[in-house]
Amino acid sequence: ALAGTGMKAHDALGAASWTAREYLGLPGLVEGAPADAVVYAEDPRGDLDQLDTPVAVVLRGRRVR
Repeated sequence: ALAGTGMKAHDALGAASWTAREYLGLPGLVEGAPADAVVYAEDPRGDLDQLDTPVAVVLRGRRVR
């Protein structure tokens, strides 16, 4: 939705992930911090449609998809 307003894909993705964590006062990618991951076949910053088809999802260190 944010990209649809003209926001750059990188900034739209950040608003839903790393930038949001910083805004909420949560740790980023630092040793000891919780980290979840979503893996895509291609970089979603170049094609936001990639967000619909993750290759893998890792929550709390366990692959759930």
